[in-house]
Amino acid sequence: MAAVAGAQEQLPFPEHPHENEPPNMTAAMEAILKAEREKNLKDLEAMARLIEEVRAVTRKNEYYVISLESIRKLEQIEKLSRVVRNRMRR
Repeated sequence: MAAVAGAQEQLPFPEHPHENEPPNMTAAMEAILKAEREKNLKDLEAMARLIEEVRAVTRKNEYYVISLESIRKLEQIEKLSRVVRNRMRR
């Protein structure tokens, strides 16, 4: 019977899969996710502001030409969208 009890103590898989992790590991992960969420919100707000600025300039402009400043803002929007997309994929 002692051999059976010894065999039960040495299971190949832990009963609780996260018991070997430090106790605050989930808190650290939550903190990282919360920080990334805040960064995403900040970047999305910046994108919305830039889009509105480009839209306003485009509506005011009677010509079918876009300004260099608007092109730079559009490039900034693309860059921010890639950053947010990559951050959300993790």
